[in-house]
Amino acid sequence: WWLLGVLETERENYQAAYVALSRALALEPNMVQAHAELGTVYTLSGKPGLAERSFAEALQLQADALSALTGRGILRLRQGDANAALEDFLRAGLVEPRYARAWFYASLAYYQLDDLPRTEQALARLRELDPNDPMAALLQSLIALDKLDYGKAINAASEAQQRIRFLKSLNPIQANQKGSANLGSARAAFGLEDWAQFYASSLA
Repeated sequence: WWLLGVLETERENYQAAYVALSRALALEPNMVQAHAELGTVYTLSGKPGLAERSFAEALQLQADALSALTGRGILRLRQGDANAALEDFLRAGLVEPRYARAWFYASLAYYQLDDLPRTEQALARLRELDPNDPMAALLQSLIALDKLDYGKAINAASEAQQRIRFLKSLNPIQANQKGSANLGSARAAFGLEDWAQFYASSLA
């Protein structure tokens, strides 16, 4: 039930994830991973109070719980506290240096803090850990677009396009500051509207 909950969370089927994780906790009330994943479900579905409670329960059971630290960091990031979020992501990275989710969200926190060198370092680490995931390249495209570096934005978008079949969810970056989380945005900004429509349609 816990693993099913994780899968449904990644698919953004939050009600199904809630049902699966609730069943996992009914069978094992002290299952740290299920509490943490439930907190992430609450975070992503806009229920911060319930998310706080689930993360607190998980961290009370295990102070260095990897998924709970990362999930709480995501909540902090959504609440606008990038410094507190980054602290949680870095703690998670110390527990398990190969945990890709923490590195991806750390890159978002660094970017919100205008620390571009560390943003790039976090994204490079993410590429090492999960070379098939298009999210690192997609985020680099959006960053380059924000900086008006259209050539770099287009190249990164092309790289993301090559890996699009491995995409799990756009949820992590759907609230980027320009609302432009699709592969066609860089090309549209550069004036290549036909190409932009083709690439953006891959996310439909």
